[in-house]
Amino acid sequence: MGGHWPTIISHFSLLREAITSLSIFSRKRRLKYILLGSHGLGLTSMKYYLERLGAKPAEVFCYEFIRPFYFSQDFEGMVLDKFPKSKMSAYVLASIRKKVPCYQIVRDPVSVMKSCLNATALHRLSIIQTQTDMEKLLEELLMNIPHLMFYFASIRDLVKNQISEFSYLSQEDITKKLPQTLNQICDRLKYLKQDIGGGESVLKGTPFYRCFPHFFEISQQTFVLYPKGREGKIKEIDMGTYLENKPKIFFQKEIFEISTLKVDGYEDSLLYLAALDKAGLNLPKEQIIFEAEKYLQRISLLLKKHQSLLWDEEKIIRYLTQNNPTLGQKIASKIRDELRYIYQESPGLYESFRYTHKLFHFFDKIQL
Repeated sequence: MGGHWPTIISHFSLLREAITSLSIFSRKRRLKYILLGSHGLGLTSMKYYLERLGAKPAEVFCYEFIRPFYFSQDFEGMVLDKFPKSKMSAYVLASIRKKVPCYQIVRDPVSVMKSCLNATALHRLSIIQTQTDMEKLLEELLMNIPHLMFYFASIRDLVKNQISEFSYLSQEDITKKLPQTLNQICDRLKYLKQDIGGGESVLKGTPFYRCFPHFFEISQQTFVLYPKGREGKIKEIDMGTYLENKPKIFFQKEIFEISTLKVDGYEDSLLYLAALDKAGLNLPKEQIIFEAEKYLQRISLLLKKHQSLLWDEEKIIRYLTQNNPTLGQKIASKIRDELRYIYQESPGLYESFRYTHKLFHFFDKIQL
């Protein structure tokens, strides 16, 4: 379901509820596990490596509704990337009778806000110019889409009756300890262990990765430049400004590789250059590479601008406690509620969220 239709559907409650309800009638496929995440957690990376294991993850939601006839798809892992606005979603998910292992990726909520803010700035890079623009953008995100960021308990509650075993995945588990994490998943779910080496970066959500795939044309032939893990996705740089022509093209089963490229500063991020049609191989290779390198030069400049706008966690906290304490208190209260399971079940993990505790401490202090 491409184009702008999912966005339009998500804004009409009756329509998104009707489409979500279609999945009640689809036949339930074999389910082996559930993966819970949200934006800014590294969910894209985790899905990528699960796919490499043959674990067949599939996202439940398309924007704010369940994909039509979702359960008729061929998948083994049900992936929830948000707490949706669709109230029908809980009813549909409750129709699953099987209990399976569940993994939830978690992170310090203030760090999640930081990642989502900086990613959205990339989406609107041509119209975000100043730090005041960044302040307004953060307020917009926290007012409109907190359910995409840190609704950890709410997401879990959607599948609470389908969980046989539950495990948290910290940021360390999906980065430094990723091989061990995948091996443990293989042992539990009976997948064949795979070597995930080869020097590829696991940071699939970094700004550099989000600048791909890049499609361009030469003599009516279409070419694509992309890193592994971005196949079939949409280029995110300036995607919120409509200044880029980014058709959502899903790769065919066969593409025709021309070359691989490496970029200074991103040596672990191998880029693949390919033609979408075999006839594209007839064009001079040097011309194709030249056009690809022109794009790399352009995004190098844009990423420098993006770097100058980035916020860190301390700046998020200052904004919420000094510039906008009314919003800050509201957000702190919601985060505390959404961390209730982590507080009860994994005190060490809860205590590791040091930025969130700084936020809590400020508002606890002013209430005394």
